[in-house]
Amino acid sequence: YRCGQKIAGFVNSRFYEDQLKLLNKNPGSLIYRDVQNKYNKEIKNSYSVEAKEIATLIKENDYHDVGIITPFVNQASTINYYLEQYGINDVKAGTVHTLQGSEKSVIILSTALSLKTGKKTMDWIKNNHELINVAVTRAKDSFIFVGDKEAIDALSKGEINDIKALSDYVKSNGEYIVPRREKTIITDFSN
Repeated sequence: YRCGQKIAGFVNSRFYEDQLKLLNKNPGSLIYRDVQNKYNKEIKNSYSVEAKEIATLIKENDYHDVGIITPFVNQASTINYYLEQYGINDVKAGTVHTLQGSEKSVIILSTALSLKTGKKTMDWIKNNHELINVAVTRAKDSFIFVGDKEAIDALSKGEINDIKALSDYVKSNGEYIVPRREKTIITDFSN
């Protein structure tokens, strides 16, 4: 009931073998904001270009019922800094645990990846289905993916992992045929 068709369509195909019954007839909105992240050697997993883009997006669209999810605490802090700088006081960024169990009209996923992201970091995030499933399924009306597409594609090295599949899906506005992953979440229909 929560998510629009296109939003829920990703997790339904990727994680649930198309067995979820999508009862919300709203199509839902998918938005991709492609950025070119610059490596910050001072603060690991923190990208101000991405954070500024998110603050600008919220300000320009006058979003209020919005949640911002990122895999990294440092990125959440950077986003929250820019939200404050832009005078946005009713929205905060956090990790996936911040929004687990809740819902928002708009969910923004900040991937915080760059061409300099290390292999261990990419290995941790690329198939983190808990993060991706929770992030996507918190959105009622709009899901916004903010990330460095070139970096995600390069770091994936031709592999279709969860973050790459989500990136391609949102970039194509839901037209990309999402391949099922080997392990599914068939038994957990709580989302």
